[in-house]
Amino acid sequence: MAHPTVVVLDLDGTCIYTDTFHELLTLALKQKPWLVIQSLWWLLVCGRAEAKERLVKAIDLDPSLLPYNEELLQEAYGLAQRGFYLVLATGTHRLLAEKIARYLGIFEEVIATQQGINMTGDNKARCLVDRFGQRNFIYAGDSKKDAHVWAKASDVWVVNPKAFVTSRGRKLAQHPSRYRIFPRMFSRVESFFKSFEPKLWLYNLSILIPVFFMGIPIKVELIAALIMLNLITSGSSIIQHLVKIEHFRMEQDDNPFSKGHLSLTTGFIAGPLLLISGLFIASYLNVALLMLLILWSALLIQDSGAFAKASRFIAPIIVGCFIF
Repeated sequence: MAHPTVVVLDLDGTCIYTDTFHELLTLALKQKPWLVIQSLWWLLVCGRAEAKERLVKAIDLDPSLLPYNEELLQEAYGLAQRGFYLVLATGTHRLLAEKIARYLGIFEEVIATQQGINMTGDNKARCLVDRFGQRNFIYAGDSKKDAHVWAKASDVWVVNPKAFVTSRGRKLAQHPSRYRIFPRMFSRVESFFKSFEPKLWLYNLSILIPVFFMGIPIKVELIAALIMLNLITSGSSIIQHLVKIEHFRMEQDDNPFSKGHLSLTTGFIAGPLLLISGLFIASYLNVALLMLLILWSALLIQDSGAFAKASRFIAPIIVGCFIF
C-alpha cells in the first residue's frame, strides 16, 4: 500500500509529557495497591512487555486526563488534515495506546507493545523499517532510546528533550533541513522547586507565635523545627498530588506533577524522602511530637476539608509549644 509522507510519533514524553507505565502504577497505588508490588515481580520474572499488559488490563486509565503536548499535537492535526499518514509508535501496551489514539483521533495506525515484544529502541526501529522502509518516515521522539529510530528515519524531530538528546538527534539527522526541535516550554529545576509548594511554608511561621507570647528567645531547636515542618509540609503535598492526581487534573491544577512537567518517579522519590527527613528531625526533638506529626502528615495527605486546612496553621503553634 502506498502512503503519503509518513509521520511517526512516540507517546511517552512526546505526545504526552508523562509516562503511561508510571501513570498506571500511580493509579494502582490508590485503586489496587497490591498491584504495585506485583508489577515489580512481573518486571523481574515476566519482562517489561508482560508487566505492561497485566497492568493495563488491571487499571483503567482515562486518556482525557493525561497531560498532552499541545504544541506537537497541533502540528500533528495540521499534518493529518494535509493528508499525511500519522502513526503512533510507542512502548505503551497496545490496549492503552489504541485507547489514547482513539481519543486523539488523528492516527491512522498504532504500533505498540504486544505479544511479549516491548516496542521501544531497536525493536521499534526494526518494526518501522519493515513497515515503511528505511528513510521513508519522519520520527518524533524525546529520549536516548529514540536514537535507534532516528538513525533509520528521513527526518528527526526531537521533542521536549534533555541537552544530550538534542545533540544526539542533530548528529543523526542527514541534513540540517531534516532536523527539527520542539523545545521544552518549562524549566525542570523551577518545576521541582514549585512542587515543594513553598507558599505553604508561610503557615509554618506560626511556630513563632509561642515565642512572642512567652517571651522566650529564639533557640537552635526552633530553626530545626521550622525546617522540619517545611520538609513535612512539602513531602505531604507531593504525596497528596500523586495519590490524587486524577482529581487534581480534573480541577486543572497547576502542580508540576499534574501537568507532567516532572516525572511521577521524581515525586515518588522526593515526596517520601522529604517527609521521612522531617519526621527524622522530629524524633530527635521530641518523641511525643513525632507521633503527633505522623498523624498530621497523614491528615495533610488525605486533605479532608476545612479541618486539614486549619491544621496547617494550628499544628506549627502546637509544635512551638512542644519546643519551648
